[in-house]
Amino acid sequence: MDKIEALIGLIDELLIALALVGVLSVIAYHLNIIGLGEAIVLTIILAAILAFIAYKVLEVHRQKVRVGIEAYIGKKAKVVEVRGSKILIMVEGELWQAESEDKLEQGETVIIVGFINGKFKVKLLKA
Repeated sequence: MDKIEALIGLIDELLIALALVGVLSVIAYHLNIIGLGEAIVLTIILAAILAFIAYKVLEVHRQKVRVGIEAYIGKKAKVVEVRGSKILIMVEGELWQAESEDKLEQGETVIIVGFINGKFKVKLLKA
């Protein structure tokens, strides 16, 4: 399930919860358990709480991935060693193998654009 489907599912569940609260408020009003004003206020308060929860969930889903190999994509790295097609880069204090279509030299700064066959795919960062 991708992010969009998960978000649609969450919004669907929140709308169902809001509808349920609204129906329960109307039933409580008709049974003279609470007044009309109280039913409206209760529904508005719970709708605001559900909207806040939905906002926080959406905020978390918009953040970049912070774990795994995907967390390195878009980061800068330094070329440590170039021996033919073998490239070593240093990213966040760790050495990694890399490959690039650009001609790289030791000391150059690259940007990580992907991860293929156990190696980072990098491009030369143009100044």
